[in-house]
Amino acid sequence: MTESWRRRKKQCLLGNTLVGNGAETVTITTRHGRFSLRRLRLRDGHGQEVHLPCPRLSEPLRRQALFWVNRLSFGDVARLLTEMTGAAALSEDGLWRLAQREAQALDDRQRQDVLDAAALPEPEYTARPCRSRSTPPQQTSMRPARSSSR
Repeated sequence: MTESWRRRKKQCLLGNTLVGNGAETVTITTRHGRFSLRRLRLRDGHGQEVHLPCPRLSEPLRRQALFWVNRLSFGDVARLLTEMTGAAALSEDGLWRLAQREAQALDDRQRQDVLDAAALPEPEYTARPCRSRSTPPQQTSMRPARSSSR
C-alpha cells in the first residue's frame, strides 16, 4: 500500500513522533502590526498534546520594550506599545515580568561568566624595570647679555 506524497512529507517533517491534531489561530504582535496565523496542534506518540512555544511579541518589539522599560515608566511603555501595534500588546504588569525575566537571564549569564573565569589559571605577573625619566634640558635664554657699562 503506497502512501500519498503529502502524508509522507508530513511524517518526514514531524519525524514520525508527532501527529497533527487540528489547528488554532494565533495572533502575533509586531512593530508592524498584528498578524493572525494558523498554528498546528500536535500530539506525541502517547496521545498527549505538545505545546510548542509561540511568542506573543516579535523579538524586535520585545527588545524595543526592554529598551524603553529602562528609560520610561511601565505605564508609558505599555501606552507606546499599544500605539505602535494598534492593540494592547503587554500590560504594565506584563512589562514588569518581562523586565524581571530579562534581568534574571542577564544575572545568570554574568554569574556563569564569573564562574568560568574563576576556573582559569591566574596570569603570571612579571615586573619590568622602570625606565628613568630624563630630566628636561635646561632652557637657555635667547636674550643677549646686558652690558654692565652704562
